[in-house]
Amino acid sequence: MGGSPADLVARQCLTPSPPLPPSPTRGEGGEVSAPLPSSTRGDGGQQLPSPLVGEGQGVGGQLPSPLVGEGQGVVGGQLPSPRVGEGQGVGGKQPRVRKDPRDLRILDPAAGSGHFLLYCFDLLLAIYEEAWARQDGAPSYGPTGQTLHADYPTLEALRRAVPALILRHNLYAVDIDPRARQICALALWLRAQRAYQMHGLKRDERTMIDRVNAVCAEPMPGDAALLAEFAATLEPPVLGQLVRGLFERMRLAGEAGSLLRIEADLRGAIAEAKRQWRERPTYMQAGLFGDEPLTIEQVGLFDVRAISDEQFWDHTEGMVLAALQRYAERAEDGLGYRRRLFADDAASGFAFVDLCRQRYDVVLMNPPFGAASKGWKAAFEQAYPRTKNDLYAAFVERGLALLHPGGMLGAITSRTGFFLTSFQKWREEILLKAGRPTIVADLGYGVLDTAMVETAAYVLEKNDG
Repeated sequence: MGGSPADLVARQCLTPSPPLPPSPTRGEGGEVSAPLPSSTRGDGGQQLPSPLVGEGQGVGGQLPSPLVGEGQGVVGGQLPSPRVGEGQGVGGKQPRVRKDPRDLRILDPAAGSGHFLLYCFDLLLAIYEEAWARQDGAPSYGPTGQTLHADYPTLEALRRAVPALILRHNLYAVDIDPRARQICALALWLRAQRAYQMHGLKRDERTMIDRVNAVCAEPMPGDAALLAEFAATLEPPVLGQLVRGLFERMRLAGEAGSLLRIEADLRGAIAEAKRQWRERPTYMQAGLFGDEPLTIEQVGLFDVRAISDEQFWDHTEGMVLAALQRYAERAEDGLGYRRRLFADDAASGFAFVDLCRQRYDVVLMNPPFGAASKGWKAAFEQAYPRTKNDLYAAFVERGLALLHPGGMLGAITSRTGFFLTSFQKWREEILLKAGRPTIVADLGYGVLDTAMVETAAYVLEKNDG
């Protein structure tokens, strides 16, 4: 497998613990530090300073202990393994719970052409086969309750299904450039075809790939007349209000991308829509779950208060998407083509919302860096007060928020955040509170092609709290 920095970061997040690094040295005062290899030094031979040490400081030219974690991690003179194996624990932590591979979710929130996800695809091919071969205590897949081996009794059946399973269940991508999204989706589709070819499967033997979870973050369609016309078709009217609110909140999606906390913005709108729905007569509330009339007994049992906000959103979203399909098929007034474009763009916007509302096991990124655009600067600084000095710092904060507790974030970014005083809040509140560094490599220049930026690659584990 490849050895580029991106490949190594992806491998660190998805594979079991590698061999332990060389033993750290212990200073006279008892502090623990581990020398960086020569390849991680900058042009002047300098080492990456501690994230909590002041600007320009270090301890004997070595990486001091705060990257290991204060008061933790020295067992027999060695640093702890970054991953906990099954049946083990470090510092009293519970071991990771095994998952069915179909329940793993991996996100690149600034995907570009999808390089990280292509490498993940190769790792997932191996993960599926290892999980299939290991039947003892095999976890079941959440939606079906079946184990991988139960659903695919033979290795041939598994290999016929896995490429499509990976693209449907495991890999997710966001980008603000529609061309990049298209390239990413195509690259993943081609990688799936290569997997089929590798196993000797002919075209008529391959599982149809009908879904790639690569979405473009962009505003909802901006035709106010069509929005008003479509919202007027929605019943009850509360759905139209919810749709108008979503369109308004998505205005900055093209600039913010996955940094747009649309799921948080929608939380209040969903709660309000649910409240309004609850005020309707019970027999009308039940219309949320289909058009079939309910019996008197069913009406008496139905109460929308027992439905979670997530369930309410899922059902109302389904109703809106069905209404969009009907709206796109209307051809009167010579506006049929415009309505179809409106409906397609709106459906893409809902796909972005769904992606932001999920939580992931792994987030991988090589995010943009620098200042926010002028049109989004004020909203950006309000949304990310701790990391507003650079986009890449905000992406790390956002990536950790999108993880399940214990999930892993891998990133290649500028190295400046590890020592500049302006990044102190990022180091103290994001790197060492929201997450826990498990590995850091100071790469210097020459990693991001012709970009004149010194980089660092690192993996963080999200804290359980």
